[in-house]
Amino acid sequence: MAGTVLQHQPFASGVDISFWSSLSTIKLHELRLSDTARSAWGSYSTPLPASSAPSTATAPAAAGGAAVARLSVFGESFERCGDAPRRAVRAVGAVTVVNTADAFKEVDKKALLQKAGQEMCDAVDSGEALRNPHLLARFDMLSFSDLKNYKHTYWFAFPALCPPAPPTLAKEPTPTADLLSPSELAQLDAGVAALGAGAKGMPPFFLVTLRGADDARALSVEALEKLEAHPEVEEGTERWFGFVDPSSLASNPGWPLRNLLFLLQRRLRIPTARVLCLRHLPSPGAAPPSPSPDIVLDISLSTDPAPEDAPLTVVGWEANARGKMGARQVDLAPFMDPKIRAVESADLNLKLMRWRFLPDLDTDRIRTTKCLLLGAGTLGCNVARSLTSWGARDITFVDYGRVSYSNPTRQWLF
Repeated sequence: MAGTVLQHQPFASGVDISFWSSLSTIKLHELRLSDTARSAWGSYSTPLPASSAPSTATAPAAAGGAAVARLSVFGESFERCGDAPRRAVRAVGAVTVVNTADAFKEVDKKALLQKAGQEMCDAVDSGEALRNPHLLARFDMLSFSDLKNYKHTYWFAFPALCPPAPPTLAKEPTPTADLLSPSELAQLDAGVAALGAGAKGMPPFFLVTLRGADDARALSVEALEKLEAHPEVEEGTERWFGFVDPSSLASNPGWPLRNLLFLLQRRLRIPTARVLCLRHLPSPGAAPPSPSPDIVLDISLSTDPAPEDAPLTVVGWEANARGKMGARQVDLAPFMDPKIRAVESADLNLKLMRWRFLPDLDTDRIRTTKCLLLGAGTLGCNVARSLTSWGARDITFVDYGRVSYSNPTRQWLF
């Protein structure tokens, strides 16, 4: 096991069906024809067994009891002040919605991922990632939304920064209960609960500090930003690096650890790191689980700086349902009322026409205007057709005539 290159369980995306409703509304009323990335947020937590993992329209629960390491987005993911679910880590993200299926295919996926990775690397170099570690728990989503047919093609990326030399395991993973006493485990749970009660919620990464002799140690949980002011370990103390681990695999930590190790290797030049993989998020006042699911990894890191001309390596595109690198698709048409689909399809035509040719057209006013049409002959039928094509919904017809056999050829209403 010693010297083995560390491998990580990748994220799987989980998209709540309400997310697509919010995305469609934003595309129609805010983004329109723009393909500018829109900020969003998601969340992930400690491992969920497949039997208890929620199923959504685009993220069915795994079968056979497999571990689920899922980053989820919701209908409120576009709200700037939306609260992440309790006992979960808030992940920052960006959603790019293109206008056509061809545009989706033509997007340079490698460049999009590289741009996200460079932004994360800049946050590491500037120290911003220490002050706001949520910047290293990031996702990006590329989407094409066929709003007429309620079909969404999408591809998630979970950018991970790769150091020049891969981290390796110094020894086999150790259960946390083998390294901490019951008292220290209780202090760990209390410290994590207190840290997660802050304004930003549970951070993805944190510090665990042990002070004192082995038989009487005090354990504290602190924010990662303490490294900025106190990068050195004080005498008589032991420092661990902790992270909320969505993986439940015995020897493989979750995907977020990759970016924490990159930060330790690039900015702090730490040769070895003891990492606590926190696989449960405690509730205030609750007793620690027994046995503890958490594990501790001793990881060796290279302190050699990367060559100046070495390109930054970023990975993270999600595999599709077939296990291949490619997009996924969700079809929501079966969930929609046919009458609602017909009305919204007509409204979409008007919105597209307004965006491209008549930006000052007040379609809402047309829709709420009541029309009285005197005469429903050939001329009246064509006027009515024009009114409905412009979005009129309330038309009253007045005509004293009777329908004859020759009328339908000229008068489409009959």
